[in-house]
Amino acid sequence: MPALTNPAASIAIALFLAAAAGGQGRLGGRGTARRFVSDKYGFSVAVPPRWLVDPSGDTPVFFSFSPSEAGDFNHQLKLPKGGAVISIVAAGSLPGRHPSTLSDWASADARGVSAEAPSVRPFEVPSETGITAAVISSFDGAVFGPQDQSEHHVSVFWEFQHAFFASHLLYPANDPKGPEFEKALEDNVRSIRRAAGQNPR
Repeated sequence: MPALTNPAASIAIALFLAAAAGGQGRLGGRGTARRFVSDKYGFSVAVPPRWLVDPSGDTPVFFSFSPSEAGDFNHQLKLPKGGAVISIVAAGSLPGRHPSTLSDWASADARGVSAEAPSVRPFEVPSETGITAAVISSFDGAVFGPQDQSEHHVSVFWEFQHAFFASHLLYPANDPKGPEFEKALEDNVRSIRRAAGQNPR
């Protein structure tokens, strides 16, 4: 089984490999103040410092590695050593039945990918995010052959304006930069704000 097999990871890959055909998202700000704005879903989120962003969808994908380091990722869906991806996915954009709770989504997301049940626990966010509930889960992906790369998955599932979203982090299991990547994910979720002109629903 190839690496990066869960639905959210497949979406991240598709966004990464697709050419931006006009762009549904947009970037604002400069330098460390850059933010991705989703007009469709009414939120903005900070771009992690020194990470690249694909703004071609209505939710963003962030990359800690440069295009020159992405050869294996492009051709074999294998993350480079010291590399990570954060993708934000709306539950409503996924095929099939939509989750009834955030915890249900966290459990379903790991099914068939994790070697064991994931750890799911509450995740605290500041009120100014507009997020009304959030949980975080983590697990190592199962491997099925010596050439497979095991990824560590950390995901925050969150509710914003009565819709469910997930922020998925993927990086090679046991990578020493893991804590740095996980902090980038947590900071990213906590940077979410209602987009200008959006009112709470």
